Amino acid sequence: MYQSTASPGKLRIEAGRGQRTDAWCEMSLDFTGWRTAWIRYEDMDGKVHADMDTLRFIAPSDAGTLHLDQLIVNRPLRSNFPSPDRQAPFVNPGVHTDANQHWQDLLWFSRLAAQQLPAPEPTAGQLADLAAVKEAYGQSVRKQVKVTAPSVEVLVVKVDALGVPQSGVLGGGKPINGYQTTIYPPAIAADINRLAPTIALKDFTNQMFEVASAYDSTKDPDLQGSLAELYLRLLDYFHDQGWTEGSVQGTIHHLGYQNRGFYDSVWLMRELLASRGRLDEVRGTLHWMAGLGRIRMGEEHAEVLYNGIFDILNTTLHPLLGSVLITEGEASQVAHLSLLQQWLNNAIVPSPGIQSGFKPDSATFHHMGHYPAYARDGLTGGSTTLAVLSGTSFAISPESHERWNRALLSMRFYSNKSNFPISLSGRHPKGGESLKLGGYEMMTLAGSPDGNLALDPVMGAAFLRLLPAKPSSAQRALAEQLAAAGVVAEPDPSGCQVMNHAALVSQRRDSWLVSVRGHNRHLWSAEIYGGSNEYGRYITYGQVQVMGGGDPVSNAGSGFVQPGWDWNRFPGTTAIQLPFERLAAAIHPLGEEMLLTDQRLGGGGAIGGRNGAFLMSLHESEVHDGSFYARKSVFLFDNRVVALGSGIENRDRTNTTQTTLFQCHLADVSVPTQDSREGAVTALPYSKGANLTDSVWLLDPQNVGYYIPRGQRLEVSRSVQTAPDQSGKAEGALPYATAVLDHGTKPKRGKYEYAMVVGTTAEAMTSFSAEMGGRNGAPYQVIRHDDTAHVVHDRDTGITALAVFEAAKKLTDGVVMAVDAPSVVLVQPDGEDLILSVTDPDLRFYNGKDKSDPLLSPYGAPWRRSPSQGSLITVELEGAWDTQEQGVTVRAGRRTTKIIVPCADGLSSELRLTRS
Repeated sequence: MYQSTASPGKLRIEAGRGQRTDAWCEMSLDFTGWRTAWIRYEDMDGKVHADMDTLRFIAPSDAGTLHLDQLIVNRPLRSNFPSPDRQAPFVNPGVHTDANQHWQDLLWFSRLAAQQLPAPEPTAGQLADLAAVKEAYGQSVRKQVKVTAPSVEVLVVKVDALGVPQSGVLGGGKPINGYQTTIYPPAIAADINRLAPTIALKDFTNQMFEVASAYDSTKDPDLQGSLAELYLRLLDYFHDQGWTEGSVQGTIHHLGYQNRGFYDSVWLMRELLASRGRLDEVRGTLHWMAGLGRIRMGEEHAEVLYNGIFDILNTTLHPLLGSVLITEGEASQVAHLSLLQQWLNNAIVPSPGIQSGFKPDSATFHHMGHYPAYARDGLTGGSTTLAVLSGTSFAISPESHERWNRALLSMRFYSNKSNFPISLSGRHPKGGESLKLGGYEMMTLAGSPDGNLALDPVMGAAFLRLLPAKPSSAQRALAEQLAAAGVVAEPDPSGCQVMNHAALVSQRRDSWLVSVRGHNRHLWSAEIYGGSNEYGRYITYGQVQVMGGGDPVSNAGSGFVQPGWDWNRFPGTTAIQLPFERLAAAIHPLGEEMLLTDQRLGGGGAIGGRNGAFLMSLHESEVHDGSFYARKSVFLFDNRVVALGSGIENRDRTNTTQTTLFQCHLADVSVPTQDSREGAVTALPYSKGANLTDSVWLLDPQNVGYYIPRGQRLEVSRSVQTAPDQSGKAEGALPYATAVLDHGTKPKRGKYEYAMVVGTTAEAMTSFSAEMGGRNGAPYQVIRHDDTAHVVHDRDTGITALAVFEAAKKLTDGVVMAVDAPSVVLVQPDGEDLILSVTDPDLRFYNGKDKSDPLLSPYGAPWRRSPSQGSLITVELEGAWDTQEQGVTVRAGRRTTKIIVPCADGLSSELRLTRS
C-alpha cells in the first residue's frame, strides 16, 4: 500500500463467499509512503471458511488516494513469520511466544520503551563515563576512508545503480527487500522478480554506511555537502519504502543481520541530522528497529528475556547501545545506559530449561539446544559492546564478565584448532564451522573481570594461540601489546571437559581432540531443514570423532570431507544402514526436524578435569524407527578410549545395523590402513569381512589405533564412495577407508566392544594387543557389560569408570558396590585416599513421568523453561570412608559406606574420601 498523505481513517478488508462476509479486519492508514502487511486469515475477526472466494477492500470515508500492489490472496507460510505493527497490530497475536519473538515483537518493545523512565541529574562520574562510552562507541563504528571528488562521484554512481530515485522523487523505484519476497508463490516468483526487481536491504543499508563513513572521514565542506545530500537521498528513500518507525513490512525477522549499515550510519550522521531537523525522526526509526524497549525487560519477563539472545547479542546489542546514546539529553542517556547494563547482566545469567542463553556448564543455547555457530557470532558481536562499556560504571558485572569468558574458553576447548566437531555443526555439517577470533580479541581488550588489568591475560593467551598465519593489523597490534605485558600464547588445551547441556564430552591432549556427542529427552538429536543437513539423522547417535589431522588441525585434515561421505557412518555411532533416499529427512518445506527421544540418559562425567566417561540410552524416534534401541558408553583415559555397546535391537529385516569405528577420507590413497592380519593395506578397492575368532588391531590413516576383541564381525574397506552432500543437491565420489562392527539385520541384544589409541603406531598397537591378551596387566579391563551398567578399569590411571543405566544394588565386586540411580561414577585412588566423581547427566527439567508427547517439538515441550530439579545419588562403597565435602551425607554401615551426593545441572560433583 502507498499513500502520499496520511489518513485518519482505516482500510477495511473483508473475506467471504460471494457477497457474504465471513472474516474482516481494519488497517490503520496513519502513514505516508509504502507499507506491507502479511495478514493471516485466522487473525481476522469473524469465522474463516475454506471455500471463501472473495476479498473486498473498503476505503475510509475521508478523501485521499491509496495505491495497492502485489496483492497475494492465498499463500501458506511459516506461522511465526507475520509480524504486527502500527498498521496491523492484530496480526499474529501469538508473536509474544513465537520462536522469532526477539525479531518480530517490535510493537511490544515500542510500548515498553514508551513507559516513563526516571532520569535524575547525572553525577560528574557518570558524565565522565558517558563521554568515555561515546568515544569508544564512535571508534567501534567509525571506518576512516580516503575521500576525494572522484570517490564521491563513485558513491553517487553506486546509489544510482541501486535504483534509488533522485531526491524529492517518492513513491516509485525498486522495493527494498529483507524477506518480503519469500511470500511470493513459487509458480510466479520469477515473474514478479523480473517485473518488480528489488534492492536487498543489506546492500541498501551497507550503502548508507559507506556514504556516512565518507562523510565522517572528510572535513572538506564541498565534499561533505555532496555526501550529506547523498545520505539524505538514501534516508528519504529508506523511509518512503516503509523502513521506518512503526512498520515491519509484513515480516521483520532476522532484521539485525541486514540492517547494521543503517544502525552504524546514524551515529556518524547524527550532527548533520540534528542540523537538518531530522534527528527525532531517525531516532524513532532506530529505537523501533533495534527494539530499544527490550532493555526494559526484567525478571518479570523471564519467559521472553532469553529469546534468541545470541541473535540479539550478535546483531542488535551494538545498535542498542547506539540507540541509547542518541536518546535525548545526557540524563536520559545515563538512565538508558544503566538499563542496558542491567538487561545485559540479566541476559547473561544462566537461562532455565532449554531456553536460549548461557548454561551453568558454559553450553550456549539457540534453537533450544547447544549451538556453537550462533553462540560464536553472539559472543563475537557482543564482545565489542562489552569492550566499549568496560572500565566504566556501565560495564557488566564481574560475574557476567567471567561467565562470558568461560563460554569463549569452553568453545576453544571443544574446537580444534578452530573447527567445531561435526556433531556440533547444527544444520550445517560441512566441516568448516569454526571459531572467530573477534570475541577473544575484544574480551582481551575488555580487561580482566575484576577490572584490575587493562588486558585480560587469560583471554589474551587464548587469542595468541588462535592467531592466524596472516593476522590483521589490529590483531598484530594487540599481539604486540600482549607481548609487552608479558603474555604468551597458551599451549593447546589439555584435559576433559563435560558439557551435559550438550550431551558432550571432550578429551584433549597434545594437539588432538576426541569429542563424544549424544542426545536425550531434553536435547534434540539433529537440526534438519530442507536442503540443510538432509542426512544428519545419526549425527548424535554417540558419535566419537577424533580431530588431530591437518596443519592447522581441521575436520578436513582429520578425514571428514564431502560429497562422498557416507552419512550412515559417523564414527562411534550405532546406526541402521539405510539407502540415502530413506535416510533423507521427509520434512515440510516450511518446517524443520528437531527430534527428541523418550530416553533421559545422554551425557557424561569427569574426574580431576583430566579423564571422563559418557553414556547414552539410544531410542530412535517413532518418526523413523521406534523399534531401534541401544545402550552406549565411551570411557576416556589419557589417549585411550574404550567404547561399549549393549541392548542393540530393532525390527529392520532388510538393512543391517552397524557401529562405525572410523570413516576417513583418503587424501593420499597410498596411506595405508594397517591391519594386524594383513599388514599395511593400500589396495583400492579393498574389502574384508570376518567373524573374529581372535582379537584384531587396526591403524586408520589418521594414526588412530583400534583394538577389537574376538566374537564380533569386523568389516574393513577402502573404496571410492559415492554419496550426496549434506544439502542433497549435489553428489560426488571420493576415496575413503572405513571399518565397522556389523550387528546384522533385526539384531536382538547386540553388543560391541573396542578400544581406541589416539596418536599411535603399528608397533605400539602390536604391544597394546599383546598386553590385552596377557593374563595380568591389560591396559584396560571390562568389569561389567550389560544393560544395567558398563564398567571399565584403566590400568595406567587407576580409574574405575561406571556408566550406570539402571539402579543396581550389586554393581561390581570392586570398591563401588552399588549406585541407586542412572549416573556416571568414576573413582581413582590417590595414595590412601579415594577421589570420587558422581554426575547425574539427566538435566531433570521435570520430575516423575513426562506425560507430554515424545514427538512434540522442543519449542512446545512443557518443561522447556523449567530449571534443573536436581537429584541425590547414593553410591555405596566397600569399606569405611569419610569426607569433609559440604552438602554430602555419609552413612557408615558394617562393611560399607553410603555416600549421598547432591547433583544438579548435569555438573560433576567430585570429592575426596579418606579412610574412616
